[in-house]
This record gives sequence, structure tokens and C-alpha cells, in this order.
Amino acid sequence: MSKTHGMSGTPEYRAWATMRQRCNSLTHPEYRYYGGRGITVCESWDDSFEAFFCAMGRRPTSKHSLDRIDNFKGYSPTNCRWATRLEQANNTRFNRRIEYDGRSQTLAEWSRETGIPSHTIISRLDRGKWSVSRAPSTPSRKASNPLSSNQRDQLRQMRANGASIEKLQQAFDISKRTVFNYLRDK
Repeated sequence: MSKTHGMSGTPEYRAWATMRQRCNSLTHPEYRYYGGRGITVCESWDDSFEAFFCAMGRRPTSKHSLDRIDNFKGYSPTNCRWATRLEQANNTRFNRRIEYDGRSQTLAEWSRETGIPSHTIISRLDRGKWSVSRAPSTPSRKASNPLSSNQRDQLRQMRANGASIEKLQQAFDISKRTVFNYLRDK
């Protein structure tokens, strides 16, 4: 294969090369999660970086990486996209999806939308045997001061910038346990 495209050092080329290695190389550390479970690269992409690049284009930002839309299918133009880390986290085969209010979302997505910690929703469903319509819609008794999505993002940003748990408690007028719950539920 000739490298006349001049893109060997680009993020797009690295994504293509890594994709092929994970699916084709028995010695790649992640082979068992990809090629080992039947994930393949379509023939045109496997043979040509140019074909891959023509279909995918440049990644939109440095925060995007290659993602398969359906994690049970291989890499191909109809099953791949550039996605952010959050989009990819919501698109793993290990996620628990919940159908509620006519929509299907991951547990984490419902938690972010409703303000109810994901561990509370899952506990209600699994241990409490609550209905799917009730678990993500009933406010948590422990969350006497539930934070909005923007406030939760602000809390996490403050923590990332070094704010102490005590400072976060005071800033948002919530308990230490609630601070930890919001930090844990991303």
C-alpha cells in the first residue's frame, strides 16, 4: 500500500490504522473486543485509507473520535461517525437503555435529564421493582435540593478546578452525599 496521501501523522490516519489493528491483528491488546468478537472492517476501508477518509472526512474537533453507531456491526461508511466522548459513552454495548415517555435513552441520559441520580433509578428498577414509567419521573426524596443540569455541570467544573467537597456543599446548599452522587453520575 503506498502512502501518497500525505496524511500519515493525522488523527484521521491514526483512527484508520488503529481500527484495522483492533479488528485484524491477533496480537493487538484490544483484538478480543473487536476482531475477536466478529467486528470487521469493510473491504474498501481495509484496503485503502483514502476510501476511509473520503467517507468519513476530517474529524470535526479534537474531541471527536471514530465510533460505530451499532456496536454489534463492523466498521463501514453506513455504521461509523465521528463522536464525542459523551456520545461514545452513551453508545456502548454495556449501557442499559430505558424506554420511557416514547423515547429510548441510556440510564445516564435519563439521569442527566431528570436530575435523579442514575444509581437511584437503577435501584428503583432492580431492587424496588418500580415501573419504568415511575422510576425516572419520581423526584428523589434524598435530593431535597435537586440541581438543574447546568448547576450539575457547574458543580463538576468547580470540582475539576480544585474546589473542595465542603466548598461545593456550601455553594449549592446540598449535603456531602448529594455532592458525591452528582460527581459520580456523569
